[in-house]
Amino acid sequence: MWSKQVQLYSALPRLIFIILGLHTYFCLLQIKNRKKFNESFLYLICFSTLLSACFALYQFYLMTANSYFAIKIEYVRPVGIFQQVNVLASYTATGIAISLYLLTRSKQKSFKNFLYLCVFVNSWALFLTQSRTGFLAYSVIICWYIFFILKEREIRTLLTLISCVLASFVMAKTIPHSTGNEHATKKEIFSSPNERLHIYQDSLEAFLEKPILGHGYGSFHRVITDLSATKAADRNNINIGKRITHPHNELILWLVEGGIIAALPILLLFYYLCSTIYSSNSKNKFGLFLLVIPILLHCSTEHPFYQSFIHFFVLIFLLFYITKACNVNESTIQINLSLLKIANLLIAVFITLFTLTAIQSSIVLRHYIYSEPNNHLLLSKTLNPFIEYKFKEIQINTLKLEVAIRNQNYAEINSFLNWSEEFLQVYPSDYIYFERIRALISLGLKDQAKAERKLAKTLYPQNTSWDKGVWEAPLK
Repeated sequence: MWSKQVQLYSALPRLIFIILGLHTYFCLLQIKNRKKFNESFLYLICFSTLLSACFALYQFYLMTANSYFAIKIEYVRPVGIFQQVNVLASYTATGIAISLYLLTRSKQKSFKNFLYLCVFVNSWALFLTQSRTGFLAYSVIICWYIFFILKEREIRTLLTLISCVLASFVMAKTIPHSTGNEHATKKEIFSSPNERLHIYQDSLEAFLEKPILGHGYGSFHRVITDLSATKAADRNNINIGKRITHPHNELILWLVEGGIIAALPILLLFYYLCSTIYSSNSKNKFGLFLLVIPILLHCSTEHPFYQSFIHFFVLIFLLFYITKACNVNESTIQINLSLLKIANLLIAVFITLFTLTAIQSSIVLRHYIYSEPNNHLLLSKTLNPFIEYKFKEIQINTLKLEVAIRNQNYAEINSFLNWSEEFLQVYPSDYIYFERIRALISLGLKDQAKAERKLAKTLYPQNTSWDKGVWEAPLK
């Protein structure tokens, strides 16, 4: 599974949250009045997407440099609460899918008006994101429900839906963002389909090297860096693996790191989902499938679960809801409810502590980076070791190396070489290679330094620091 302690540290958060996801699904199975709970929770998700979309609109139109929630917006596209535009787009698309699904089931006028509002506001925010993944999911959802509502001959509902879509589109295209919003900066969008194709090609080649068990969890960045380096000469002398920590496809990630053994459960789950919906008696089968389409589609192009735990939890609930809507009866599992309550309490405490320490660590690191970059003691005051682990490790150990070189502390320099050798197995970094060369030269190991420089040139041909002897961060 993994061969290095640092590799385990890299993969551990992912495995922990998978276990938490399974526990969440198991807890949902214990709910007695499931039908009422499920409907209520779907409305709660719709409300959360509405709030998220409203914040995105505020961010785009009203936010200024002096606003409390001032967040830098690049490419003049709002990111909402998620800090990434495509994550916002997939969440708003999910809210639209749920709203339209409930709209075909709801009979109360007040609920229908709320759902129309959700469709309108979420569509408005989605158009502003200019997300291709979001647009694709949105187009499929709208086209299906236009067809479905027309089939049901609900002309008033159809006209209202089309009006909401057209009104949101017009609003998004005609109302400019606030001129006082200094955080909205227009940049040229660099997007290369060829680069994405290279990522998929290299990932597939890495999978074929070890197709059964994979290269080990947490190893993708190292594997893709080594593999892409061999093809840099044919790609404008650029190793694309330098900044690729994820293949932008969740299934491919599991294939590379865990092989067929790890990817098979994901494929079986998807097959089970499709077969369950197909064999159900629901008259809106495709509508059930559309509930998870935005998030699943996003998983095939990026990595939303690593940027938003909400996406992960919502997907789990939607999978649970679909199985219930399809009248799937699970076998009853007898369990001590007191034990389950204790486990839930401990998990709640863990998540609360993790969240609070993550916020504290982010604040401290932000202060260190932007306000006191020379106050290295701030690095030791972060409470959550998972937040910016790579950044902190590099900063701390390169600082120790700098002091060791000045004091000619050879034991400490050797300690850095031992640490960096293990660290680079999981977190490849051209800057660490540069520091290793300096460390070897300070020890008088010129032949080893020459070999290290040759390796670094092979892995990072776009970096010009190797011959100059002075670190210069490359643009790519």
